[in-house]
Amino acid sequence: GGGRTIPPNFVMPATAIPGALVLDITLLLTRNWTLTAVIGAWMFAALFYPSNW
Repeated sequence: GGGRTIPPNFVMPATAIPGALVLDITLLLTRNWTLTAVIGAWMFAALFYPSNW
């Protein structure tokens, strides 16, 4: 498969950056750690699958 040709150290940042940006933006907008944990985690999970595809 194609996944074996790409080194994991190139793939992991590409899948983590969209979720990390969503968490940062959520914290910036809400300024509340609890809302960031709830809303940001849900949005991180929603973006994780498309960023892996």
